[in-house]
Amino acid sequence: MSGFSMLRMLPLRQRFRRRDSMAEPRARQARLLRPAAVIGFSIGAGLITGVCELALQEARRLFDGTALGALHLNQHAWWMTPLSLAAILGGVGLSAAMAAWLARARWPLVVGLAVVCFAAAFSLLLVYRGLSNLAYATLALGLALQLAPGAVLLARQPRLLAQVGLAATAAAWAALLLLPGGRDQPPIESTKPAPAGAPNVVLIVLDTVRAQSLGIHGRRRPTSPQLRALAKRGTRFDQARTPAAWTLPAHAAMFTGHWAFELSARLDRPLDDRQPTLAEYLAQHGYETAGFVANTMFGSSYFGLDRGFEHYEDVAVTPVEFARSSLLGRFLLRSCVPALAARDRPKTYFYRKDAAEVNESVLEWLDDRPRDRPFFAFLNYFDAHDPYVPPEPAPARFGAGPRSAHDLEILHDWHRIDKTLQPKRIVALARDRYEECVAALDSELGRLMDQLQARGLLEKTIVIVTSDHGELLGEHGLFGHGQSLHSQVTRVPLVVVAPGRAPAGRVVTEPVSLTDLPATIAGLAGLADQAPFPGRSLDRFWETNLADDDEDDESILLSETVDDEDSDHPSLIQTRSLIHEGKVYLRGKDGREQVFDLATDPREKHDLSADPAVKPLLERFRAMMQRVDERARASLIATELAGNSAP
Repeated sequence: MSGFSMLRMLPLRQRFRRRDSMAEPRARQARLLRPAAVIGFSIGAGLITGVCELALQEARRLFDGTALGALHLNQHAWWMTPLSLAAILGGVGLSAAMAAWLARARWPLVVGLAVVCFAAAFSLLLVYRGLSNLAYATLALGLALQLAPGAVLLARQPRLLAQVGLAATAAAWAALLLLPGGRDQPPIESTKPAPAGAPNVVLIVLDTVRAQSLGIHGRRRPTSPQLRALAKRGTRFDQARTPAAWTLPAHAAMFTGHWAFELSARLDRPLDDRQPTLAEYLAQHGYETAGFVANTMFGSSYFGLDRGFEHYEDVAVTPVEFARSSLLGRFLLRSCVPALAARDRPKTYFYRKDAAEVNESVLEWLDDRPRDRPFFAFLNYFDAHDPYVPPEPAPARFGAGPRSAHDLEILHDWHRIDKTLQPKRIVALARDRYEECVAALDSELGRLMDQLQARGLLEKTIVIVTSDHGELLGEHGLFGHGQSLHSQVTRVPLVVVAPGRAPAGRVVTEPVSLTDLPATIAGLAGLADQAPFPGRSLDRFWETNLADDDEDDESILLSETVDDEDSDHPSLIQTRSLIHEGKVYLRGKDGREQVFDLATDPREKHDLSADPAVKPLLERFRAMMQRVDERARASLIATELAGNSAP
């Protein structure tokens, strides 16, 4: 080639070299992180982490039903948890993008992705309790170091990121639809209108309120003046007994009229649809039904207690609850803004409403509902449940109150500390503050009655006030509920106010079970015919002569602990108790038997099981318990078969 030709080609070669030199930075530029990609990755990672958290919570609930932290799921969890984490992790990505813009550098984007990986890992590790925050953080940091390079690589490829994000989101929402919380109950259609003049019904459950701490049952402290005033307008039952020692099976039994052993409601599974509920029956007969629950854990629709309610409020959809719906959000709230974590109980292990909030919701619903049908309203108040801190700061009326911040800290941690190691002063403090909570709750009960009266509803409304279970506060060396059947847990208040239907001022001393409530309400509402509920209406105490009890299944008055297999103290557990002929019989998990006299020993301090005079009655108790055990075994088999055949 001539020199002239080479000179002519030189500009062309330079032109191609110039093009190549420009193409290389463009390729590098395409591989660099972009702020929009980091934000998109962070939001997608939050959605996926939320779905994984729900799946892990569901697995934990199935395989470790006693883990309370796995029970915060509700009908909103299927969307609130993923979106909560998407908001938190998306906020991290947005912060990283802003930092990169301010610094005119890209390293904040890499740091942001690493923080997103750390937060996602930390959130999923929180599903399993038992480690310190430092241990969680250390494990999450190790996982983040492994995940961060892949996150950077993925975020550098927008097309691949979009494809993976779309596929993951589709899979996430498909998985969410399979969770129990994502399915709505079918509406209940009325088969016939309510009877003419049918009364409204208000069923109020004072969660964890024991009869022993109430003035209407002998407590000298003014813990329940409003309930006392209400009881004068109706019939009071002095020996009402709960069928179960904790919330879920007790409510399920109250709603269906069945004993707890006949129902599916357990820590690891909700109430199924084999037995009709009171709300379903009333809705089918023209009633408008609504439930308002302060115990947003075991009272939630996740556990099936919403069946038959056209309107059901458990977990509130608020900004705070939205943040709390994910474990990471709950951790951040507790750490950074404890005052918002759970209203005035910042260390409570799940969100709870106070009675004033429940009342507000009920009254709002009453004012907005159509007036052409009678209504059935169910209210669950939770103010007396631990931690024993009244909803609003107030001077102590009972006892000296907390002496220091340490005392208040103990009350906040009451559900998880070893109460048996606390000095007598702290036990007395807990009992005093518990009764302060009961008194505060009683005040809100009075306010609700005043509002019903102001609306002209009280005279045409059946009002029933009871409790799902009581509480042990050091009696018998025990605390709390769920694993004992002593009277402090099983004996609960029961007041029935039914203008024109139940006598005012009547006191019934015979033992009765809360399983009779569905039959009672159906009877008082004029719907006793063809009512599907077992048990006997309590109006038998004023409508007809009380027949002598016999030893058929109808006369069995039973209480159960339910879900006590994993207790650390089996020798202290009474699995079932019976009441018959003025005596209460307790059978322990270890086979220990106790007998107490209801009339002369209401606090159950003197065991009569070794008394020869009680031996014939003890044999009858054993025979009755054997029949209960046989029915329970048959019911367990039926429940397992129903569970295996479910789609």
